[in-house]
Amino acid sequence: DSRGLKLVPIERPATGVTVLSAATSGQISGPLKDKEHGLFTYYVLKGLGGAADKNKDKKLSISELSHYVSANVKETAGSQGREQTPELQGEESRVLVRW
Repeated sequence: DSRGLKLVPIERPATGVTVLSAATSGQISGPLKDKEHGLFTYYVLKGLGGAADKNKDKKLSISELSHYVSANVKETAGSQGREQTPELQGEESRVLVRW
């Protein structure tokens, strides 16, 4: 059920691109079997649904989503006896969803 992928960062940053990855280099993203999703995917979807809107302004920034996903993925992976740390690269203030 693990999802292995190794990314090697390019030294020059891309403009206009924001990436939220499931794990840092050398880590493996894992499942959340009882939810029938990957651990990262589960918390991204839950966050996009509003759970990550920490300040309750009905706008979800990539920064809010990243903090929510990272905290929950790290905690859940730790309870499964492994490390998984999502990583954000790019513009943190970008608004993803408004409702």
